[in-house]
Amino acid sequence: MKTTKKIELLQKLDTQLSTYNCVDHNIIIGGDWNFILNKDLDAEGGNPQLKLSSIAEIVKLKNKYDLIDIFRVRFPESKRFTYRQNSPRRLRRLDYFIVSNSLQESISKVDVLASVSSDHSPVFLKFSNNPTETWGSSY
Repeated sequence: MKTTKKIELLQKLDTQLSTYNCVDHNIIIGGDWNFILNKDLDAEGGNPQLKLSSIAEIVKLKNKYDLIDIFRVRFPESKRFTYRQNSPRRLRRLDYFIVSNSLQESISKVDVLASVSSDHSPVFLKFSNNPTETWGSSY
């Protein structure tokens, strides 16, 4: 996807999010973003290029809606890659979740899993039960 299309998509996402009352809702956005956020931590091999205009749009979203890259929060110095291109050898972290900061305590695990049949590895999020939730005797 060309950079202008990515920016348009991120701006459209902002428009969609602005129609919800984000104070009352948590946000979970994940997928293949197709760009890295940090050259040192999110890339190995090749000549990684930062797509600054795409990064700027993500930063705007993160600031506006109090979102975090949950993997980077949990593993601030980790080099775990989700994309592998073997020839030439390039590793990138292109796949990640951006979530509401308020969800941090509800996420008990985040990990990059091994890929079975794709050049992308899945990112795993596990949510814990809310400890303040009380269950009745029936559903």
